[in-house]
Amino acid sequence: MIQLDLFQGASHLHRTCDPQTSVEAAEVLPLGECQAIALRAARHLCHENGDATANEIGRIGSLWSGHNAETIRKRVHELVRRGELRFVGTRRCTITGSKTKAYGVGL
Repeated sequence: MIQLDLFQGASHLHRTCDPQTSVEAAEVLPLGECQAIALRAARHLCHENGDATANEIGRIGSLWSGHNAETIRKRVHELVRRGELRFVGTRRCTITGSKTKAYGVGL
């Protein structure tokens, strides 16, 4: 038996075995609440600093929304798959002090 990966395919929001109608529907799904918070936080941080790490996005999104910072942080990778955020390089995170990926807005 082959385990299908939920995030395979062009939009990464459908399975490769899904019918074309499901593929098209996945491509136009609106952002979830936590994704929207993460995107708003990322846009704010990128406007202020030029880029942002996932932990920085999580912390700002958490302060604004009251959601757990880890919940918001996890949405960053979903936003990258959707093309809303992009990897721009690595730098030291102001939250963890570790060298990590930094993200920018858009393609």
